[in-house]
Amino acid sequence: MAAVNERNGDAYVGCYEFMPSTDFPTGIKLTIRREGDQLVGRAVGKNVLQGTFDIYAESETDFFLPIVGAQFVFIRNNLGQVTAVILRRAGLTDHEGKKLKNDRPSVSGVGQQSLRSG
Repeated sequence: MAAVNERNGDAYVGCYEFMPSTDFPTGIKLTIRREGDQLVGRAVGKNVLQGTFDIYAESETDFFLPIVGAQFVFIRNNLGQVTAVILRRAGLTDHEGKKLKNDRPSVSGVGQQSLRSG
């Protein structure tokens, strides 16, 4: 597993908006924050579970959520800034969430739910 530190972990911190889809009819608002060397997420939308979830690094751009067997792939622009995240999960279509500009979560995070388990 790759390590997340203050320098690289803060690049992923923020709010991401996923448009409505068949899997997530109301879309998803995903908030990611860093707690030490751990990324923590929280999602709001229909077909998602309650609570926060830990996000584990596999590489500099690939992360996984063992609780639901999902993967996040972060997208960077030509300046190296994270601009989006792709949610991948077996049996579902890939979903891209755009990072919202100047929308950084508080220490406690926002939202009420996490990704669905099945």
